[in-house]
Amino acid sequence: MKRLTALLLSLTLALGAPSLTLAASGKKSEKEPLPPAIIPAYTLTAGTIQSIDTGNRTVTIVKADGGETLLLNMGRNPVILDSATQGVLNLRGLKEGAFVHVWHRPILTASLPAQTPVLALLTNAQSGGASAVYFEVEAVFRSGNTYSLLNQPQDLMLSMDRSIKMKKYGGGTERISAMKPGAAFVAWYDSSVEGSPATAATHTVVTLPYAYDGYFLVDRSYININGYMLNGRTIKHETGELLAPVLEAAKRMGLRAVYSRSAQTLVVRRGNNTLATFMADGVVHLADGQELYTTAPQHMDGEVYVSLHTFLSLFNYKV
Repeated sequence: MKRLTALLLSLTLALGAPSLTLAASGKKSEKEPLPPAIIPAYTLTAGTIQSIDTGNRTVTIVKADGGETLLLNMGRNPVILDSATQGVLNLRGLKEGAFVHVWHRPILTASLPAQTPVLALLTNAQSGGASAVYFEVEAVFRSGNTYSLLNQPQDLMLSMDRSIKMKKYGGGTERISAMKPGAAFVAWYDSSVEGSPATAATHTVVTLPYAYDGYFLVDRSYININGYMLNGRTIKHETGELLAPVLEAAKRMGLRAVYSRSAQTLVVRRGNNTLATFMADGVVHLADGQELYTTAPQHMDGEVYVSLHTFLSLFNYKV
């Protein structure tokens, strides 16, 4: 946050107080918060497709860095783009042996092979360097006819002219003026200028149907979800995993979490639909038949704690 504040100040001085839209940061603490527990919002991995399972909606790749395999959980509506044409593909349009760039949430390493939920996959990518970038918008700046967008990790600022019509992933176009914090897109650019953040100009953008559904502000003494302060706080498991109070958190996320003490299982629902079932052995059963592996639910003092890492990944929240 301090870095973003400093960046906003420098941009205000440089651009002459541009109009600014920022994501809500929730209630302010009365004192300076302790350093937060930071989980990367998303990561880029390059690799070669080893196998494709259209039935289970998964893709296995061999990572270019190290040669390890990674199982990609593509989900029901995977975002797949052809780098050469910026066209939309489905799982059947992918080819074994193709070089891909994958943007994904943090990797769940408790399973073999390691696996991760995918945000966007780019095929026909350039093996020598990124030909495109996945981008979740943290802040939007405007100066005259130029818009500048800061990404969520705050390490890249993309600029584009207001006249650009961005392609929608599902078809159609929209203008840059519609871009808000929390939006997501894939952008192509030729080169970037090093800095903090790095800067680049883009002329080709494909907007995606989502970025994240909400956010957690996490500190040793509190948890804030979408601006609401929880009564509970995170605890650290003996494995080092950070755990969050899921019964209370689910309510603030529009979900319902039900824990069975006899079976030691946790079921998370939205309305009448079961989204995920956390088992006593650490297996998480998802609605689409997929399975993840994580820390088993921990029942303490009337609350149930699960891995914050896993919970955020499942329900598309950032921290």
